[in-house]
Amino acid sequence: MLKKIKNAWPFLIIGFIAILAGGCTLFFLNHNSTAESSVKEANANAQVITVNVTADGFSPSHIKIKKGVPTQINFKKSNSISCIRDVVMEDWNMYLHLKRGSNLYTLQDLEPGTYEFHCGMYMYYGEITIV
Repeated sequence: MLKKIKNAWPFLIIGFIAILAGGCTLFFLNHNSTAESSVKEANANAQVITVNVTADGFSPSHIKIKKGVPTQINFKKSNSISCIRDVVMEDWNMYLHLKRGSNLYTLQDLEPGTYEFHCGMYMYYGEITIV
C-alpha cells in the first residue's frame, strides 16, 4: 500500500500544479482591469450607457440616467468566461441574451424611479435610477 502511494505521488503533484495553473489562467483572462463605465451623450437627444459584464457582476451596478432622453444601454461582455449569459428587467419586460462584445438595448418612455436588473440566474444585480 505504501509503495502505491510513493508511485502516485509525482502524478498528484503534477495534477495539483495543472489545476492551479488552469485556475490562475481563468482568473487572469477574465480580469478586466480597464473596465470603465460611462454615460456618454451621443448627441443632444440621446445618451449611451456602457455597463461592463464580468465574472464579478455588472460595473457599474448603479446607473443614473435622465428622464425623457432616449437611452441606449450597452451591456459589454469582454469574454465568455462568465456565468452571466442574460440580463433581465421585469419592470420593462426586458430579456437580453448576451453575446461577447456589445449588446445594445434601447430604453424609451422612461419614468422617474429606480428599476432593478439582474442576470438570468438571479446572482448579480444592478439598478437604474431615472431622474
